[in-house]
Amino acid sequence: MITIKNIFPECDADTLLVKLILKEGIPGHRKGVSKVSMALEKEKDSLGVFIGLIDFDKRKYQTQNKYLLNFSQVVFDKKDENEGLVITKIPNKQHFLIFVYKEFEPWIWKQAALANVNSVEFGIKDLKVLYKLSKSYGENQDINFKKFVNAVVMADPPGIELLRAYLTQDFLYQSRC
Repeated sequence: MITIKNIFPECDADTLLVKLILKEGIPGHRKGVSKVSMALEKEKDSLGVFIGLIDFDKRKYQTQNKYLLNFSQVVFDKKDENEGLVITKIPNKQHFLIFVYKEFEPWIWKQAALANVNSVEFGIKDLKVLYKLSKSYGENQDINFKKFVNAVVMADPPGIELLRAYLTQDFLYQSRC
């Protein structure tokens, strides 16, 4: 069983996403890939379930964060499919690294389209506006951005469904993929 503190999103938008999916608690937010890497490395000898969540475009930072190279077993590679996720793990451990492909904003935009969530209803006319709104932080996060992401989460498109399965460790769902 995973506790929300064992989930390490790398940015505020990812943190909001995890909070909305799990509907309880506050994830172990880390600001940046290197801090996600350090948090996961700190738990390297732990037997629990730990999950890092970063943008796929940050894969280049794996060479700078050597510990992330341990996540060598690909569990799912659905980056080119509707899910838009790559899930890796450390062999023989329940330590996962989930990549949002290619980065949060186009990913959530695609999930919204798949779920027929109209971004304009939330004052988001295009991806450029979404990028701007996603960069607001913590308590200052734009309310329309929060509502938009929540509407996408509630609609449960394929990427949200797969992400929820891993965040909740729903192994029955995972076995169907």
